[in-house]
Amino acid sequence: MASTFQFKSLPLSLQMLLYAMIWKFVDGMEESFVKKYSFCYCLLMSIFILHTADANILITPEVLSTDGIPFELADGWRYHVGDNQEWASPVYDDSSWEVLQGTDFSRFSLPQSGFEGTGWFRLTFDVDSSLFGELVALDMRLSGAAELYLNGDHIYSYGFISDDPTEAQELYSYYLLPKTARLSHDPEQVIAVRFVNSRYERILDDGGSVGIGMHIAEPWHFQRFVFWFANTQWGTHAFIFGVSAAIALLHLLMFLFFPKMKSNLYYFCMVTSLMLIMYGTNPFHLEMSMQSFEVRFFLFKLGLIGSGVFSMVFTFSLFREKLPTLAKYGLVSGIFAVALSPFISPYIIYVYTMLFFPFNGYEIFMAWKRKKPGAVFVIDGLFIMMFFFIYQMIADMGVIPRFIPFLPMYQEYLAGVLVMVMTFSLFQAWRVGKTNRDLQLQIVQVKELSEKTIQQEREVQEEKLRITTLEMENQQKDLELAEAKKRQQLMDQLEEANTELELMNKELIQTQAQLVQSEKMASLGLLTAGVAHEINTPVGAIYSTRDTLKRVQENLQSILAEEMGDHFPEHKKLQVTLQALASANQVIESGGERVSAIVKRMKSFARLDEAELKRSDIHDGLDDTLTMLSHELGTRIKIEKDYGDVPPFQCYPGQLNQVFLNLLMNGLQAIDGEGVLSIKTWREEEKVYVAISDTGKGIPEENLKKIFDPGF
Repeated sequence: MASTFQFKSLPLSLQMLLYAMIWKFVDGMEESFVKKYSFCYCLLMSIFILHTADANILITPEVLSTDGIPFELADGWRYHVGDNQEWASPVYDDSSWEVLQGTDFSRFSLPQSGFEGTGWFRLTFDVDSSLFGELVALDMRLSGAAELYLNGDHIYSYGFISDDPTEAQELYSYYLLPKTARLSHDPEQVIAVRFVNSRYERILDDGGSVGIGMHIAEPWHFQRFVFWFANTQWGTHAFIFGVSAAIALLHLLMFLFFPKMKSNLYYFCMVTSLMLIMYGTNPFHLEMSMQSFEVRFFLFKLGLIGSGVFSMVFTFSLFREKLPTLAKYGLVSGIFAVALSPFISPYIIYVYTMLFFPFNGYEIFMAWKRKKPGAVFVIDGLFIMMFFFIYQMIADMGVIPRFIPFLPMYQEYLAGVLVMVMTFSLFQAWRVGKTNRDLQLQIVQVKELSEKTIQQEREVQEEKLRITTLEMENQQKDLELAEAKKRQQLMDQLEEANTELELMNKELIQTQAQLVQSEKMASLGLLTAGVAHEINTPVGAIYSTRDTLKRVQENLQSILAEEMGDHFPEHKKLQVTLQALASANQVIESGGERVSAIVKRMKSFARLDEAELKRSDIHDGLDDTLTMLSHELGTRIKIEKDYGDVPPFQCYPGQLNQVFLNLLMNGLQAIDGEGVLSIKTWREEEKVYVAISDTGKGIPEENLKKIFDPGF
């Protein structure tokens, strides 16, 4: 095949190689750089002019039977404005006609001679002698009305052309409607197209294009290509359209049954907009009237607007409980865009639609960053959809070539639509599954709570029954026996309380010794708090028993005084017994107060009421810790305090006291005999420093790396 050569169409690597060869040729010339450069430029321009001379396309059997898309007759076309039937003749001299760079006219690529609604296109091409008299298939795309001629013979009329362009019956014809024609026995063949479009001004103002496009191939090859196209392009389009319609209807029903979940409504609107785009660009109707084409084009623009607006609103509704103001502004702008869509270019609508995608991306990114549940599904689906949408829009505007060969031609966005629908279905399935799991967990929790409630109620009833039984038994006993037993029970309880207190004191001492020996002082605050709580319980019982015992003693003394009368003061043994009972009560009171004081000191160290973050004085914590260690310090350890000007600050007092206790205990254990413990505090800007040092033997070097290990 030979075609018109353009130097700029060569790959960049070949251009650079050609430049290098020419420069190598002139490198040996004893001339200045400017002269060398001028020589190279003139030589390249000569090559360019020489090779851009007119050269007809050569059609061979290989060209007609090439696999893939049929051969496009794109170069070499000539154009003349106006209308003259003689221009269909193959012998007509069209050398003065304008040579076109493309047969599609837009507002920015009109021919130099202009276009006023009527014009002729002519293409002269060479034919291999083996194709003389053979049938070929010509396929033409156009928007308007046209008559197709091959070597002066009329082949087919697209629509109806009248002498008055306004009376022409125009249509929009897609590819895949080939017309067969027989080549002549001349080496040079001529295709002529008479073209009319009375709506060209409106189409050009709307950002569209008018003109023709043509392919040529062998008839059987065209049939195979049409069959392939129908099974790929049409089948894919119909499948995605049907799946989208079913999903959209499903979400509309979900919204109707559960209106509070408005994301289903926004998703329905978004998918419906995508379906409008698919309907406006589908290849099912290969030939239609211009009025039908304009309606479909209008629906296509509506779909673009809706897909941009509702994709943003839908994204916000997935990850926010309430739509932000930006989404509401987007809906209002969409209403204005729909109202203005018949009067603005689709490229402006492209830009308008793409303006929403950054907001989608930002919202999805923030949802992923905040680890919103299910964000990964929406991220994958919407990002892939936005990629294919932007890719299609930029490719339609001619900014980049179409570089994904396995996608449907001019409908790459369908892949994004399919991926988006599938990923959102996965997201819905995941969300339903999560809801079911949460519901099952709640059912289990309710069941466990019910069982616990029933068990507690049963225990309460059993306790009430037991108390009632005991009361009835006590009423049947003799009053004197009851009083004696009551006194005995009080004595037993007192002995048990004293025994329990001694055991608990022993356990406390043993526990403290074990903590010192195992050097696990990190849990001392918690242990101290637990001990304080455990001691409070028997102490409260002792105080309660003491009061009861005191009242019993007084009642007993009053009863005996009434019964014995004047003999009561003379009964020495009885007086000694009552005096011993009063002394024991005082001992119990003194011991209880002492235990309470111990508990108060332990609580002051553990800071049970300061487990939360609060303002506290660090010096109070150090002093409390030293108080706890007073029995360890004795007279052999001297404490040196150097407290700085450190005001109260936000901290966890209880945890700090544990740290201070660990450090001070380590220092005490490291000092053999007498020694000094030094404590220094100071503040630098916003930081507080506490330094504790001792005159002991220090930590062995092999243990320095382990001091922060848990349990060391």
